[in-house]
Amino acid sequence: MRDVSWRRIGRTLLRVGAIVVGGSRLWAENEAAPDFEVDAQNRFIADTHLASHGTEISQDLTSVDFSAPLAGSAAYGLGIDLIAERFAFGFRNFNRFLPGRAAPLSGATGLTAQPTVELTTVRDWAFIASGQVETLGANGAHLDDSALVSGSLAVAFSHSKTLKIGLGVEVDQRLSASPLILPFPIIDWKISDRWSVLSDDGQTGRLVYHLRGPFSLFAALEFDSRDVRLSRSSSLPSGIMRYEALPVSLGMQWKVNPSCTAAIAAGRAFAQQYRFEDRQGGLLRASDTRGPPLGSLELDFHF
Repeated sequence: MRDVSWRRIGRTLLRVGAIVVGGSRLWAENEAAPDFEVDAQNRFIADTHLASHGTEISQDLTSVDFSAPLAGSAAYGLGIDLIAERFAFGFRNFNRFLPGRAAPLSGATGLTAQPTVELTTVRDWAFIASGQVETLGANGAHLDDSALVSGSLAVAFSHSKTLKIGLGVEVDQRLSASPLILPFPIIDWKISDRWSVLSDDGQTGRLVYHLRGPFSLFAALEFDSRDVRLSRSSSLPSGIMRYEALPVSLGMQWKVNPSCTAAIAAGRAFAQQYRFEDRQGGLLRASDTRGPPLGSLELDFHF
């Protein structure tokens, strides 16, 4: 297999674009299709210490999420998300953390395809199934070494026009480790004209206060878990870097116009942990870190 590359990501984007064009015709036969959406984000997590040996690490993530409807009606909906990600990692004095080892990576590239189906078979009840195929590999890692498959099932009840609640379960495959099983709540609640709560994907929950005009304030809690396959030529050949954190942030959102929304946020990455493993998943060393500061900028476009 060839190395993970942006050229390969570009070709995949073109293929999905062709699928979307065909799918939009299916929508046209039934009803007006939902918007296409492009969400671009950059998030930086500042330097933090690994253990107490002077080793530091920072990370910078740039991602683009292309979301599109493929087909649907009043009873069902089918859509797909295609996500491209680029990580940059900054290490200092890694050989103090793992003696004799250089920094195992400087960057990583990820690509995720996530189709979702929602069925409304009973009044006010919805059943949602989602699958996910992803790769996340360091520079020089091979796609066949970093591919993972995950999926989730959820059920939601629309109590009223302002409240939807439900429960889901997500099962995430991991590199050389047991699957990660995560139950998650579904809450879509418009508390009042000013306040709302949204948590529907098992990864992010957000409390929003709508100001007058195009601005709103929000508090967000995320769950971030990633396995990165290292290069065969790295200091940890074909090893694994596993990252987990609970980013908490406060931010402001600006609805620039009906088709564009911008948001800026700052906070900390709590419960952050880095694990470094060999190819078979054997632990070499792990370290919890103090919650380093983070900042993010997000642009969301509807078409």
